[in-house]
Amino acid sequence: MAFLFQKFQEAVKTLAKSSTFARDPRHLQFEADINRLFLYTSYNRLGRNADEADAEEIIDMAGKASFADQQKQVQENIHSQIKTFCTSMDDILLPDSSTLSEPLKSSPQMSSSPRRSGLSLAVGTNKPPSDHPAVPATIPLRRSELSQRLKDLIGYTLELKPSQIPHKEAGQGLFLDGEADVGAVIAFYPGVIYSPAYYR
Repeated sequence: MAFLFQKFQEAVKTLAKSSTFARDPRHLQFEADINRLFLYTSYNRLGRNADEADAEEIIDMAGKASFADQQKQVQENIHSQIKTFCTSMDDILLPDSSTLSEPLKSSPQMSSSPRRSGLSLAVGTNKPPSDHPAVPATIPLRRSELSQRLKDLIGYTLELKPSQIPHKEAGQGLFLDGEADVGAVIAFYPGVIYSPAYYR
């Protein structure tokens, strides 16, 4: 597995030096990031049973696929990982996740009446409450229990601890507890969004 990862790293370096990326520096960085994400998330999607031929095929695709195709594949790969993560959370938190979807689909509120929104939610209606709640009951767990169960299912969890950066204002750090595969989505960070006027 380490050998395959080294091949991917070499491919990332080679593709980043490609003449097709010699344009606007910001766009260049964006395309290089998408290319890297394409390689790593595709590698992750192969799973632990990947062989050298699979890795070679992904590297070849990265060299031939258009930027738009790579971007679409990255979105699909990340979506797949998030879906798997959410399924794991359902397995942990829901009393019986296999029967959850059935009552919600057959709920009278969901099937016979239009979706409520806006003023009708604020004012209310005269309808009797549904037998099936819109939000299912969950198993009450402490954060440490949830973290341990998540680690058991997906192999890792995150912990907040004092930063290891030797500075008085370092504060808290986010640490990985366990082992994550290459190309795995570890956490969501909303980031900062700037309008185009602030780019210059």
